[in-house]
Amino acid sequence: MALKGISGSLASLDLLEALGSPVPDRSRESRLRLLLAEARRTVGPASSARQIADVLVLPLARELGLESEAPRDEGDLLSVPLRIGGRAVALLSIGGWNTDLRRLRAATISCRWWIGVNGATLRVMDVSRAFTRRAIDFDLDIIQDDDRALRILWRLFDSGGSGSPAPSERQRVEGFATLEALVRDTDRHRAAVGRSLQTGVEDALTRLVTGFARGTRRRLVVLDAAMADALTIVYRILFLLFAEARGLVPQWHPIYRDSYTIESLRPAAESDEPPAGLWQALQAIARLAHRGCTAGTLRVVPFNGRLFAPSAAPLADSFVLEDRVVREVLLAVTTRPAADRRERITYADLGVEQLGAVYERVLDYTPSASARGVTLVPSGRRKGSGTFYTPRSMTEYLVRR
Repeated sequence: MALKGISGSLASLDLLEALGSPVPDRSRESRLRLLLAEARRTVGPASSARQIADVLVLPLARELGLESEAPRDEGDLLSVPLRIGGRAVALLSIGGWNTDLRRLRAATISCRWWIGVNGATLRVMDVSRAFTRRAIDFDLDIIQDDDRALRILWRLFDSGGSGSPAPSERQRVEGFATLEALVRDTDRHRAAVGRSLQTGVEDALTRLVTGFARGTRRRLVVLDAAMADALTIVYRILFLLFAEARGLVPQWHPIYRDSYTIESLRPAAESDEPPAGLWQALQAIARLAHRGCTAGTLRVVPFNGRLFAPSAAPLADSFVLEDRVVREVLLAVTTRPAADRRERITYADLGVEQLGAVYERVLDYTPSASARGVTLVPSGRRKGSGTFYTPRSMTEYLVRR
């Protein structure tokens, strides 16, 4: 189940979910929920930075065990240094209701963390790597209804708040120790997911090429064409998973969400029952992405370029592929091996860098047929020529935008 009210790229959503695991004592969650609910009854669209600070932000900081100085008035915002055990750990900027958080952000601060609050959203940013613009956003209205989100909030910052022990020596030295460890672990986790996805994409390509080759007697002649179409199909799936994870498609509409997303195919792919209609559904999703549509309140903007054009992958548009093969392909690119099962890949955790590495590597493969079936072998063409090519149809959406 997706986390409610939490977004951003600073920390892996998988690791954040683990941070939200249940605890025996739920009194802290109850206090946070009560605090947010009382603040919501008091602050609103007309609230000033001072009112939001007094009613919401400073009580929240105290509950999380953070020491705050008196707010400093800096024009249209308030600035509050936050400390743990007397050591400065973050700068807190507070603006009026729904103020653009980018305008609140301090230009230079002496500590690693910047926290911005505008009454509706709380943003945490690592300013030691400000060029990455990575942050975590908490929607304060939504998280009060989600136990996991509340646990994540207090675990990120908890350092001995109300009813808790005093800050540990490690917390005095490191500040937000949990948050800092989370950021360190996120890079390793994303790299591991990227490697798993690389293996899954190679497996998916092999299965697609094999499935296409079985449909013709001229196997050796069509292998290259089958590989080209298989690449396009995998690129389409990855692109749509990337777009769905970032809300770039109209998932808010029930018809689109339930019938035209890759996510909607997961239940059938993960079911023990024989799959039916997966290939036709995948073809329909590609056609909609290429043509777009307007039907009542549903408006799907077509993706320009060759990625979804039928002429770019004739087999994908006309070939009848076994649903069993499609299920294996979907499982290969949407899940990864875990200790005792396959766990879902969180595409919101993957950036352009991870996906780009996958694209570049598989472009160097060529299909080879043997008595054991079709395998992918490195061709060495890109390495030998020194060229690194990202498909033009992917560049505009995944790199530039």
